[in-house]
Amino acid sequence: MLRSGLKGEQLWAVSLVNGTVAVRWPVTHSHHGYLDFLLQLGLLGFLIFLGIYWSTLIKAYLLVRQKFCLDYFWVIIALIFLVQTNLAEPSLLAQNDFFWIFFAMITLSISVEFKQVFHNQNMAQVYQGQALTSSP
Repeated sequence: MLRSGLKGEQLWAVSLVNGTVAVRWPVTHSHHGYLDFLLQLGLLGFLIFLGIYWSTLIKAYLLVRQKFCLDYFWVIIALIFLVQTNLAEPSLLAQNDFFWIFFAMITLSISVEFKQVFHNQNMAQVYQGQALTSSP
């Protein structure tokens, strides 16, 4: 489970056979996005996702703090929305799903913008809030 995870559809089909026979409805996913995420990608994949998510969230917060602009603030709102949506329904890992493309777009755009804004500053000072001078 650490490297590749389990296939979610196979797990639910095998472990809930008695429940699916009783209700005559196949259970194909867990109805909890992070449990499905963990089962499909394993612990390592889930931790990598969490690292990318938190890194993007912190970068967006630092950009909002550097120069308060709604262009950066909506990213924080969108990331919180993605987390809350994925709690109830496993939509983040669906192939070619809007939410996954949206997350990838947010992550890439915030990373590029963060490098442009803080390109000449020491990252330790940026994270401590000491290097908040406007860039030329």
